[in-house]
Amino acid sequence: MKVLRSLDRLGHDKNSVVTVGMFDGIHRAHREIVREVVHRARMREGRSVVVTFDPHPKEVVASARGPVQLLSTLDDRIEMLQDLHVDVVLIFKFTPAFSQLTAREFYEDVVAGEIGVSEVVVGYDHMFGRGREAGIQDLVEMGRTLDFSVFAVHPLSVDGAPISSTRIRHALAAGDVEKANAMLGYPFQLGGTIVGGDRRGRTIGFPTAHGAAPLKSLMAPTNEPPPVWPHPNGVVRGPSLLPLYEGLPLAAMDDPVFYELLALFDALRAGQARERELAKKFLEDRLR
Repeated sequence: MKVLRSLDRLGHDKNSVVTVGMFDGIHRAHREIVREVVHRARMREGRSVVVTFDPHPKEVVASARGPVQLLSTLDDRIEMLQDLHVDVVLIFKFTPAFSQLTAREFYEDVVAGEIGVSEVVVGYDHMFGRGREAGIQDLVEMGRTLDFSVFAVHPLSVDGAPISSTRIRHALAAGDVEKANAMLGYPFQLGGTIVGGDRRGRTIGFPTAHGAAPLKSLMAPTNEPPPVWPHPNGVVRGPSLLPLYEGLPLAAMDDPVFYELLALFDALRAGQARERELAKKFLEDRLR
């Protein structure tokens, strides 16, 4: 997979199938779009191209609201797109000047003019251009004059509502990790660098690790970052550990070991019921 940050080395290829979006978290609905891009490109014997942005557009057009709490870093997105067998990921630096491109300018000058396109695949609610001025019907009209077709992927729903990155952020902020994971299609993770902790692992029989998550990652809404464990490639990853487990004394929630245990059990068995019960029993014995 090629990862490019400019058009210089891309080359025009009319036989490209293209999708455009932020794809924060690469959740289940995003993956449906990307799979469709890859499938249609292969059917045409063309190339699959994912156009994405850095930073998040909202950090530029709505900067007064502060940084967007991202579900994934740019590196995470690239890694997941590679796993989906995309041919090219083209990353545009989203700047105030870029944000002023009209929908027509972006698709005529950039997508059709520079990248080359035979088909565009988008989500059912795709909006684009300056001030999100255009939608799918506008894109279909552009395709008629710029000679590309448009395919809109139907929404995927959880609990009766379409999956979106915004819904996932809200679920995590509310501590509903199970719902967030159902929409993501994988356990939510945080990445960061190992930092010094209280060395409690020496007192409970197995090693633990603490990590400082990247500032723009969506952190658990607590005063301390959740604990994490070492990953084989040197990156530290860990789940958001917000749910209150029924029957556990509330005082345990102030005990850092509770989070250390759940992180380790989550790493081994994705937080299945038996492992949660073991964590609860350990804390109940500790609090007696």
